[in-house]
Amino acid sequence: MKKYLMLMIVALSYYYYTSAQFLSETKTSGDVKLAIPENWVQYAPQYVNQDDDSYAYTKPLWTFGQTGFISFLDFGFNIPIGATIENIIIKVKRFKMGKLGVRDISAWTVSRCVEDYCSYGMQLSNQELWPSEETEITYSEPGSGIDFFGSPFQWTPAMVNDSFFGFSLSAEQIRIQGKTESAIHGRPGAIAYIDLLTITVEYSVPSSLSASSLQLKEAFATNEIYKAVAYPNPFSTQTTIRFTAKKDARTLVELYNIKGEKIETLFSSDVHAGQDYNITVQEAVLPKGIYIYTISNGKQKQTGRIIKIE
Repeated sequence: MKKYLMLMIVALSYYYYTSAQFLSETKTSGDVKLAIPENWVQYAPQYVNQDDDSYAYTKPLWTFGQTGFISFLDFGFNIPIGATIENIIIKVKRFKMGKLGVRDISAWTVSRCVEDYCSYGMQLSNQELWPSEETEITYSEPGSGIDFFGSPFQWTPAMVNDSFFGFSLSAEQIRIQGKTESAIHGRPGAIAYIDLLTITVEYSVPSSLSASSLQLKEAFATNEIYKAVAYPNPFSTQTTIRFTAKKDARTLVELYNIKGEKIETLFSSDVHAGQDYNITVQEAVLPKGIYIYTISNGKQKQTGRIIKIE
């Protein structure tokens, strides 16, 4: 086991000292969810995954500050395990109708949290008024950095490949050009429309990996015995390793340091296919550094990496 982990750690280290090839993958949403359903008339993936003049749109926004909150999830990315996420680029075609203005309240990339999805990364909102004609706008953030709250973040392939990865957008009606009423002559001030939305994930892999090697990595990722992700990652206080078993089995989750030395057994129990399991790793257990966790059922094993920061 120790030899296996050391080989994997050496491979991870080698990655950072070799030239990399830069690749990208672009997807459209497979799921749409609303935080305030009563404010929307039409919303579903088919309205935002094609540029076909068929829109997701809000009900009339009659009052100042009334919002339309929408999230786009389940993009179906298949970024190779071991790749480094370089940039996330969101493009959306949008416009408004009505005499009053519409602008972003918030725009976030989102990832899986304990029971649902939640914001992760930087606040991406654009304070320019939405145009009256369909116009494409771009939001982007790096694969790692400091988030809106001043905490470090780092996207990983597992997070991006997860069905809860996506983008949330909230827009509100505002006063413009000295208008003081939310409804003009009995008509609503504004309606917000959204058309084609895409996310492009730019990532890098070692240049020594051939296309066939990447295909093998992707094939392995889609046939993993456990669907696993650690969040947040990197972390400062605690992180949660969440995994879903694809079959009933006795499962062992173990944690190792960068030297391949076992730190502790995090989980040892029978699991059931399709059920989610959450394992919390506390700050007190780990000093700053890189750690490897393994999930195994006695016959098959897969690994992941977590990073503890100060």
